[in-house]
Amino acid sequence: MTITLHKWTIADKPALMALCNAVDRTFLSDRLPYPYTEADADWWLGMVAENEGKEGVWRSIWADGQLVGSISVERKDESGQAIGEIGYMILTPFWSQGIGTEAVRQMCEIAFEGLHLESVSAMVFEGNRASVRVLEKNEFRLKKMVAGGVVKGGMVMDARVYHRIVSHEDNRKNPVTYIVRMFDPEKFSGKVFNGQKDAPKRCRFCGRVLDASHFSKEAHAISISLGNTKFICADECDECNESFGRKLENDITNFFQVFLSLYQVPKRNGKERQVTGRNFEMQTSSKPHPFSDLPLISFHMRNWKNENLSPEDVAELMKEFDLSNKTYVPQNIYKAICKYALSLMPHSMTLHYQKTIEWIQNDSFESALPNIKMASIDGKGNEPFMILFRREVHNNEYPLCVASLCVTNIQMFYIIPFCDESAGVECDNAQFGAFWKQFTKAVGGIDGYDDCELSNAQRTGFKFDFDLKIEPGAEIMRLKKDSDSGQWVADNGVK
Repeated sequence: MTITLHKWTIADKPALMALCNAVDRTFLSDRLPYPYTEADADWWLGMVAENEGKEGVWRSIWADGQLVGSISVERKDESGQAIGEIGYMILTPFWSQGIGTEAVRQMCEIAFEGLHLESVSAMVFEGNRASVRVLEKNEFRLKKMVAGGVVKGGMVMDARVYHRIVSHEDNRKNPVTYIVRMFDPEKFSGKVFNGQKDAPKRCRFCGRVLDASHFSKEAHAISISLGNTKFICADECDECNESFGRKLENDITNFFQVFLSLYQVPKRNGKERQVTGRNFEMQTSSKPHPFSDLPLISFHMRNWKNENLSPEDVAELMKEFDLSNKTYVPQNIYKAICKYALSLMPHSMTLHYQKTIEWIQNDSFESALPNIKMASIDGKGNEPFMILFRREVHNNEYPLCVASLCVTNIQMFYIIPFCDESAGVECDNAQFGAFWKQFTKAVGGIDGYDDCELSNAQRTGFKFDFDLKIEPGAEIMRLKKDSDSGQWVADNGVK
């Protein structure tokens, strides 16, 4: 027997009316009118034509050239997830011939590929064992029992909900695509608010619905200490904002402190940033350099007692810069950068990351985290920017979301762990590896990005590897400040 599915057309109206008036209704919803009139058929065929491929897919079932039934999958998106609900009916003389099983198999392929669904569900009346067998043969599994879940003919009846997620075979038929959201401060002249602005509203982190008094402070989506002044998370409550700042902000600032100083990112109070180590201080001044366009960087080395040093001696001294007094917890860095991504993604998407939010909020740590990619690039200015890559179709061989954060000249690419699709760190690393392979292929290759591991939960000192390159023939220039102009000038030309 050859089983095929065909799109409904207006020419099928007589066959549709005959089907709906002849089909056994024992386990069918009361949504199907009876008697089924020409007006009912006109309305339904018009609805199908308008919504085909957008809100659902609808097909007639044919067996050896004869129309024997109908099957559909309609979108029932819930909590930001792309979910479809399948329904079907077959004329009684064609039961128990494998027609329903084959029709459901073909329809799932059409729905997963055409509607980019993450899962398909089916509600089955209690006692409809034939339909249960059809679903189970197509990899549907019982999700829950619903007491009094349906009303038929004025009677309340129990139902079962079956569920099928996209399979590896379905994945191969769904080419992965990502929607890119870029948060580049140079593209915006003022503040950008992400999330619901009007109270009462639900905090995206603690989940509470609160009035305006709990949203009195601006919650920066990326820490203001990293230079962010434009991107604001509008639905982060004051309590969560204060908690994240207390637990994570000092660590993330210490992690980037040298680069923040070199790129003249001001402190929260607007003052110039100074890095103070155990044996030196470093400060990048906004004042013009006297002899070049480069930033003017001043160092004070406490153990520099010999003023007659050569450039090579200075370079050696700089290798001894000790910043071990500036400490951070590596895993807190991962928590912070994930919090930034969660602050900028659509609120509905955060529902997939409830375990991630719990991990960020808690003082406990995980034993292992996915690796991130990190590189030093050409500096992008003194304000951070972020890119979010959100997967458009369901393909669980790839991560739902990948983030890229750039702070001064440091760029990171990372997966947000503990997504509800993830099966653990090994799964996250495999997904991120698949994304990275396709991403680098799409952009023509990216060099210089190294794997970085941030699982360590122990506080560690900052390691400052300052390797000063001395040009051949370079000499030390001693300067003094001119009393009239206030500018730094050569000290009587003495070198």
